[in-house]
Amino acid sequence: MKQPDENLIVDFYNRKWTIEDRRHVELCEDEIARMVAIRSALEAHKPTGLVDVLDYGCGTAWLAAYLPRRFRITGVDISDQAISAATRMFPEHRFVCASVFDDVLSGEQFDAVVSQEVIEHLPTERQEEYIARCRSYLRANGCLVLTTPNKWALINMRRYLGLSLEHLGEQPVENPLTIRQLRRMAEKYFRITRLYTVYDPIAHSGLHRVLYSVKLRRFVPGWCYLPHLLNAKLRIVLIANKRS
Repeated sequence: MKQPDENLIVDFYNRKWTIEDRRHVELCEDEIARMVAIRSALEAHKPTGLVDVLDYGCGTAWLAAYLPRRFRITGVDISDQAISAATRMFPEHRFVCASVFDDVLSGEQFDAVVSQEVIEHLPTERQEEYIARCRSYLRANGCLVLTTPNKWALINMRRYLGLSLEHLGEQPVENPLTIRQLRRMAEKYFRITRLYTVYDPIAHSGLHRVLYSVKLRRFVPGWCYLPHLLNAKLRIVLIANKRS
């Protein structure tokens, strides 16, 4: 599939972030689930002291509002509107307007890289390159925390809602990954600590209809834990450490 021109992508995100300028103060349940997972991983990786974090594809950098002050953020995003909003809201942090494939941070390294809902909006042939770039920005044993839609759950949700399965989303580039695909990419560059899913999808067809059955959850002990065990929730969370 032919990818949109980069200028069209920039225009899309500039419009998006103009509309959603202050969205970081009003997180939905999905975003709260991702935020909690990211913050928990970062605090577990480095429980004390100053932590340098690269928010790689940061949008308006709303994550900064939910991290303790000891987390010092550098954010990179392709949208100048997003970077302008992030700089205005979080002047204590540093933000750079650039593509995630630009070498604007050449030579810099961080304790952790956070990638939140980015990799699925990259061309398929460049997704592994993005994972490799995440590794290149990490110090020894640095931590990558990456979230992205679970393709399997996303398809089930969109089918239930009657949405198109030809383009799995509303953004210019939509290339979601399965857990297996993400694991294969990440294992080349990282030691995976945890790979799991969060947030219940809106889906009542196929296997998801069974997994989220109210009756089964009510009458079968432990049934509510199956979506966790089967990694059937909507968002994938990858926590991994840089390979030496």
